[in-house]
Amino acid sequence: MDKQRILEASTYQNYVNNETGIGFVIRTKDDYCECFYNKSYSSITIIIKGSDSPKDFFGKRGNLHYFDYNDDGIHDGFQNSYDKLEEKIFEFISRIFNNIRSKICSVKSFNVIGYSRGAAIGTILLKSLAECFWKSFTYNGILFGSPPVGDIDFKDRYCEYGNINLLRIVNGYDLVATSRLYKMVDLVHVGRELVLPKKFWHRLPHLRIKDHMFHRYIESIHKL
Repeated sequence: MDKQRILEASTYQNYVNNETGIGFVIRTKDDYCECFYNKSYSSITIIIKGSDSPKDFFGKRGNLHYFDYNDDGIHDGFQNSYDKLEEKIFEFISRIFNNIRSKICSVKSFNVIGYSRGAAIGTILLKSLAECFWKSFTYNGILFGSPPVGDIDFKDRYCEYGNINLLRIVNGYDLVATSRLYKMVDLVHVGRELVLPKKFWHRLPHLRIKDHMFHRYIESIHKL
């Protein structure tokens, strides 16, 4: 995957333009999601935004405050965040498919872009899309600063879907993406990982937190 495509995903430039066609914005109390149909690429793109603050994961109100897993091996905290958006996202997809039946548009692929908790939600969404539509489409994910969302059973199930192309971007020592706490609660990553250049002085905890900030991701990508 080339630098330009990662840059486009990180700035959303390829999707927020006059050619996106049908658009849909979802807002909940904690999450912000944008869905677009791009006629030029015959694709549905779903962008899920996140937070610069690690407190969203490690604080009392964060996702990791939950310690249970569902039957799919997904951490309850991240599953709860996904559940808030799932109905609206699939409502948008249904609208597009109705247009397909009317021969107004066609779909070949889904693109999921997410950052931070939005990346965690995106990981679950990619699996849900593959479960629903199986081999009918390809599923591409570019996720920035993503925590792991499930245990080893979840990873095994995820790997069964050979048409999910997931790339996780990790900026240096990003605490949200690399915390040792995850091993303590049996969370493991899925997909391919691209680690952006590390600065040795960012080993210090207060600087590792800064590596998670989204503008730091963009700065590091430009330096590739």
